[in-house]
Amino acid sequence: MTLFTCTPYGVNTHRLLVRGTRVEYNGEEDVPETPVEAARGLLEDYYMFFLIGGICVTALAVLLLRRGSGRKEKKE
Repeated sequence: MTLFTCTPYGVNTHRLLVRGTRVEYNGEEDVPETPVEAARGLLEDYYMFFLIGGICVTALAVLLLRRGSGRKEKKE
């Protein structure tokens, strides 16, 4: 297989050709993940969801604490 690149852009006389050959896959990269590696991968993939969820939980806790403290002051 040969990859014909577009680099450098706008110069048609100096293109890069990258050639490769297919090799048989033997599965040597398939290593079982430890629980720590699985958790790290989950955190790296979904960190934005965890961040937004943490902000929402914190905001909800602050609102509930403010609402709870406001009721105590009104009763006294």
